[in-house]
Amino acid sequence: MIRLVSILPFLVATSVHAQAVAEEQATEAAAGPIAITIFMLIFFGACALYAWLTWRNEKKDREAKTKSERKAAAS
Repeated sequence: MIRLVSILPFLVATSVHAQAVAEEQATEAAAGPIAITIFMLIFFGACALYAWLTWRNEKKDREAKTKSERKAAAS
């Protein structure tokens, strides 16, 4: 428990530093539309790829299960 409490000064110091850095960066421009578009393409492409891989693996599992059931029924 003492180890957890000893991290509190570190957290306070880093949060103060983070606030100072955030105030300095507040004047910078936001991300441009090209960067947002690229991020959206990568993000939604990764989501679609994950869904497709999950669907493909479930389909293979179902086919293997039915094949083993048929083999067990034939024996």
